[in-house]
Amino acid sequence: EALVSPALDDAIVLAASADRAVAAARDVLGDALAKAGELTDVPGASEGLTVLQSRLDAVSSKASSLRSDISEQRARAQMPEAVKAVATCEGKVSAALEAAKPLAADSLDGPAPPPGLAEACKRVLELEQEASRSCVVARQLVEAQTPQDA
Repeated sequence: EALVSPALDDAIVLAASADRAVAAARDVLGDALAKAGELTDVPGASEGLTVLQSRLDAVSSKASSLRSDISEQRARAQMPEAVKAVATCEGKVSAALEAAKPLAADSLDGPAPPPGLAEACKRVLELEQEASRSCVVARQLVEAQTPQDA
């Protein structure tokens, strides 16, 4: 991501520059179309300008597509971090579940509590807290990668 992010930032700057150039060109073209409309005695005065207008629309569309593509690429570049966080979360939850096995109901049915019960409970609580923190981090990373309009 460290290598990709600056390139994506540069691409965003280029897309914004293209938007400004298109806006300026549309202003000039709009003025030219207005003047061409006044030339009633010159047939076809505005046809060439409408071709330019179509080209400007295409450039504007490509700039919009570029911004969309940049957002997707940025999300893809950051996704490995989210995947790693989810895997860490899953590992911590599995460790907590494994530590809780001595607390299964059938091992607690005897007349006296099994040896090490207090230590097992303490260990499960510690692991559960670690897993919970890890899952919060993973959720935040995954949500940051999820499109907001979905």
